[in-house]
Amino acid sequence: MFDTLNSKAALLAPSSSLKENDLTAARSFLSSSGIESIDSAHLFSRERFLAGSDSERSADINAAFSDTDIALIFTVRGGYGAMRVLDKLDYDLISQNKKLLFGLSDSSALQLALASQANLKSFSGLSLTYDLKKDQQLSPKIRDCFNSILKNEVYTETDFESFEALEIEGRVYASCLTLLASLCGSPYIPDLRDSILIIEDVKEEPYRIDRMIQQLKLSGHLQSLKALIFGAFNGCTSKDPGDGSMMELVADWNKQLDCPVIYNFPYGHIKDRVIIPVGGHLKIAKETIFIYPETDQLTIN
Repeated sequence: MFDTLNSKAALLAPSSSLKENDLTAARSFLSSSGIESIDSAHLFSRERFLAGSDSERSADINAAFSDTDIALIFTVRGGYGAMRVLDKLDYDLISQNKKLLFGLSDSSALQLALASQANLKSFSGLSLTYDLKKDQQLSPKIRDCFNSILKNEVYTETDFESFEALEIEGRVYASCLTLLASLCGSPYIPDLRDSILIIEDVKEEPYRIDRMIQQLKLSGHLQSLKALIFGAFNGCTSKDPGDGSMMELVADWNKQLDCPVIYNFPYGHIKDRVIIPVGGHLKIAKETIFIYPETDQLTIN
């Protein structure tokens, strides 16, 4: 069980920039949870579409991991830019100073890199500025998942659909599809063999979604998957109805792949979503998915 009382959390912006008032509700939430928020040195910096230069943002990430007083790390917003710092991080330092890191969306690039290069498990599905605006509270699934992670308790989810009854368990990776596909050809994608892969995206037409999945397939990253889970694809509709729907795309991939396919799983750019341990453990037992936070062991086994 993780004791939040008097814990300190680093707030990082590895992607797009933000303003100080974007974090008002987030600071209140953390404080009410007994967590003191610590701003990274360049949290409110801006360089074009980024939250500071690449060297500034990577320095903030390295500093957060090296600070022995920091127990948690939150990447506070998405946008774009996390993949620009991946080759500037000290993965040896990070692997020796493991923290509970939370992110979503563009932070997928960082979280996949931490898994592949530092053997670090992190948690995808919580973005402080996306999920906490003004007087907004965390949605029920996010709140319950977050509490389960802090208590190191299993979280169960029954809100999903599949083409067949399944009994599968294994290592799990979750990512925004755009970021996962963009990392093809780099060393920052973990070995996905014998794992359960969860993908999501937002405001992309189905043909673009298909192209990115094809890229993963042709790059060899879909070989020997235990299961492919389609999370939320919010706003992913065809401008031309004749181009087909996301459901048609999902059904097509169910035929193409040698592994089971699950869909309509509540992970991604939606208000009420689950938090997934990237590099952690997940079990699918017929109509229930069990998510194991295992916060006492942040090394990917």
